[in-house]
Amino acid sequence: MDREAKDSKKPKGQMSAYAFFMQATREEQKKNHGEFLSFSELSMQAFKKWKNLSDENRKIYKEMARKDSEKHQAKMRKIDIAIENYDKTDEKDEDDEEEDTD
Repeated sequence: MDREAKDSKKPKGQMSAYAFFMQATREEQKKNHGEFLSFSELSMQAFKKWKNLSDENRKIYKEMARKDSEKHQAKMRKIDIAIENYDKTDEKDEDDEEEDTD
């Protein structure tokens, strides 16, 4: 198996404005019509709605995506800092071991 195992602690990727729109459209579909549409039918309808959505209405989803992006970046910075700190302690441990063997 060539793929790396997924790290369950790593945050999910950030969502786009369209992904938030799709999520809302899917929820609206379930409330109004149950689950009668296939995923492909729902996707086609949602794409048509998105394509015709005014810039003003898209702003809602773009703002959601911007906030999600900020959250994602903050989580990734925390992970980068944790990795950097881990690497530093690992290097220090290696230096200590070398001093012990001298």
